[in-house]
Amino acid sequence: MASTSRSPSPSRRLERRRARSLTGALVLALWLPGVSLAPQARAQDAPADASPAIAAIRFYQRYLSSLRHARCRFTPSCSEYAAQAIATYGLVEGSARAADRLTRCNASAAGAYPRGAQGVLEDPVDAAGTGVTSVRVPRWLLSPPEAGDAPIAGAVAPERRARLAETIRFARLLERRGDCERAETEYQRAGSLADTVAADAWAFARIGACRYAASQWPLAERAYLTSAMLAEGDRRASVAYAAAASRFNAGAFAACGRLLEDPVFAAPRTPAAHAAPGDPRVIAAAAEPSGPPVPRVETLAGLCAFAEGDWPRAEGRFARAAAEGGDDGLAARDLRLAAFAREGPALPHRSPGLAGVLSAALPGTGQMYCGRAQDGWRHLLFNGVLLYSVVSLARGPNVPAAVVVAGVTLPFYAGNILGAQAAARGFDRQQRLDLLERALAEASR
Repeated sequence: MASTSRSPSPSRRLERRRARSLTGALVLALWLPGVSLAPQARAQDAPADASPAIAAIRFYQRYLSSLRHARCRFTPSCSEYAAQAIATYGLVEGSARAADRLTRCNASAAGAYPRGAQGVLEDPVDAAGTGVTSVRVPRWLLSPPEAGDAPIAGAVAPERRARLAETIRFARLLERRGDCERAETEYQRAGSLADTVAADAWAFARIGACRYAASQWPLAERAYLTSAMLAEGDRRASVAYAAAASRFNAGAFAACGRLLEDPVFAAPRTPAAHAAPGDPRVIAAAAEPSGPPVPRVETLAGLCAFAEGDWPRAEGRFARAAAEGGDDGLAARDLRLAAFAREGPALPHRSPGLAGVLSAALPGTGQMYCGRAQDGWRHLLFNGVLLYSVVSLARGPNVPAAVVVAGVTLPFYAGNILGAQAAARGFDRQQRLDLLERALAEASR
């Protein structure tokens, strides 16, 4: 008996090939516009919203996000995280990172991420290098606040001097109230009224002090660095040290260590030129800070190395600080910190490479290896469903649909690998910070 099944005609086969080609072209068109061999350089050279993918995210944020009643539990939000990740890493890797964030945005995240000032979970794109922590520079390591008011130019008229004194009193009142926004305006006005570069440096130092007291670390760092660029002599070293402390409190430990290597901390302590005795240009000057002592600089640098896991350098810094220490108990504290640094190599460790390999072999297992069980199960289930759908569609007549689903699966599968590696780095970082927190508590007794 002749078979009743008929093979597709040549024209029918041609139509199917065209459909598959069009589907593949559609997937490539969606992915390739943002692909770059050097995504870091592209993100710096191109406008922020040059990528079609970022433009689509901005459209969602402007017109669709407000329709949702729920609020993202993270800062930056998942959509903003995706835009920043694509701008920083390119479309392929940025999309994978955004897919991993979407998988991690669930109720189990509350206990795994630090909370910022507004109570929202902090998860920046560069989470490995910075992030909100509970570790702070202890009070005994901070320089004493500088006294005095802004240095005044000799040509300032009496009426203007009276306005300056009133402006400074109001700025200090706002600073005590914690109103740093208005205090910043008044301090800058005071610097303008005093009419000296030294007064501008003093004003930005006071702004930095207000931001620091309000735990606004990035704004404090910016104000202190501006003051350091304007200041001279020991004042420059003093405000640069305060900027380094702000970086440390913000969790930017590597950046803190780099700043403390600046030659300004190795320069000899000399009086600032603008405050030289008998200078006719200045008739009233703020008391010059003595600059951070060398032991304090070494101790803070040791804390930065401690947080980064550079145990030999941390121990060496603490040892040098103890050798240079004075009679204020700093040497004894440094010796305690050095003892904790020697415990660092024995901390529990998770390998980012192994975590990535595990998640590549079976999605989610790398997260489970790093103690993130719920994230691991979500990756396993979600990627498993997507992969099963691709295989099922590819075996049947719906190959174009399989290609489309595969295009959706790819960023989630790659994000699962990147997320596992990030979880391993986060595990190691948290172990170091827990040890550092115990070390500081012990040294502060």
